Amino acid sequence: MRLRRHLQLGLLFLIFVIGQACLGQQTGTAVCSAFSGDGSLVMGTIHYGVIAKGASFELETKNVPNGSPIQVIRTEIAGARNCSESFSGDGRWVATVVVGDSLTVVIFDRKRGTVYRQFSSEWQTFNGRPAELVPNDKAGRFTGGFLPSGDFALWRYVPHASTMKYHKYEFDVHMQTWDVEGALRSDIDLGPVGPIFNFRGMQPIPSNNFGSFLVPDVCEIACGRYKSVETINGAQVVAKGTFTLPRGMAADVAGLPDGQRILAISGDQSTSQKATIFDWSGRVVSEVSLPFVLNTIWLLMPDWYWVQQPRLSPDGEIAAVGRSLVAWVLVDDDRDWGSEIVILKTHPLTVAATIKTGKGGVSGLSVDHRNGMIRVAGYWGARWHAVQRDEHKSFGKWIDVESSVTETH
Repeated sequence: MRLRRHLQLGLLFLIFVIGQACLGQQTGTAVCSAFSGDGSLVMGTIHYGVIAKGASFELETKNVPNGSPIQVIRTEIAGARNCSESFSGDGRWVATVVVGDSLTVVIFDRKRGTVYRQFSSEWQTFNGRPAELVPNDKAGRFTGGFLPSGDFALWRYVPHASTMKYHKYEFDVHMQTWDVEGALRSDIDLGPVGPIFNFRGMQPIPSNNFGSFLVPDVCEIACGRYKSVETINGAQVVAKGTFTLPRGMAADVAGLPDGQRILAISGDQSTSQKATIFDWSGRVVSEVSLPFVLNTIWLLMPDWYWVQQPRLSPDGEIAAVGRSLVAWVLVDDDRDWGSEIVILKTHPLTVAATIKTGKGGVSGLSVDHRNGMIRVAGYWGARWHAVQRDEHKSFGKWIDVESSVTETH
């Protein structure tokens, strides 16, 4: 009995240490960014302040047209906690999805430099509670992006009673499409979505102009199984098959713009990691090992990389992977051993560069590739950065251009 109790306490302590180590590796400031097809950059920052009525959460969006001064737009959103950015295909509209007291979408008109519309919808509930929203939820889980028609897609997770013994409810994932005026155009049920035990990796991956989807399949844990579904006449959903990724995925997968491949990072809770491109049947197309430094005191101080979902350039040729080296130690200041951004070329799949960002995490990554230049935007060291370098240089300094642009309000 005493041995079992000691094992239980040890297990609880281990879970606590892992959880604490994983929680601090993104920056404390909620941020998001995206590049458009023409190379423009938008960066969103959520600020917390106090006004006469009480707490105030303010979304600050910096629109950086290619070669033009920054335009800064600020709007107040109740309970805003994090955000996600998307450009329309023609580059005119920016949609910022914000997780807060409700799910809010802010439509920014780049042509006029103003907020065009702002609309919200309540969280999906089960027995009166907002089951769709979980602690530390990310806006990217709800962001589908712009369709060719100009409408905007949101992923919504509709709960229903579970058939599984240890779960009160499960989810069906719906694709809602909204126009820029804030009107709901359609709501398509893509079927059950999983995993049940882990909210990470629940968002579908669209293809064929949002006519086909890879949907995470229902399972008790993050099993890595996906099902392929198609819509017929924009409504009826037909299942086409399933495949399972190898175990040990370290982050959510990302769909490449060609709609036929996905990029995954394997090596969960490890320093030995790989980037792998799979096709939609689950077949390995190419893979490459990511760089790491061997820890000679691993038995005394085990470490691993905490990895973010890869971010793809609009042309799909470059990926940016943010990751932080963390360790199982008891002193808070020692858990963070520094963060970095691994730059990958996807054709062929190779490691192009590594940007060291120091301690404190890295957030809000986006990447662009055009005219022989690689540009990376992100938030680290308590401020925004937008760095660039010639893609043909294996070594050399990344030039930070964020501090050199002027702002207009």
